[in-house]
Amino acid sequence: MSLFDTVKDDDILEELKNVDLSNMTPIDALNKLYELQNKIKNRW
Repeated sequence: MSLFDTVKDDDILEELKNVDLSNMTPIDALNKLYELQNKIKNRW
């Protein structure tokens, strides 16, 4: 893992922290989860 991987992790974690689940529909929440999961998978 390089320094750049850590930066990418921080970006994904920050995005996850900023998700407002209280104001999302269930499908929007699932779509956001899918998006974040793909970002992590595509990193490697």
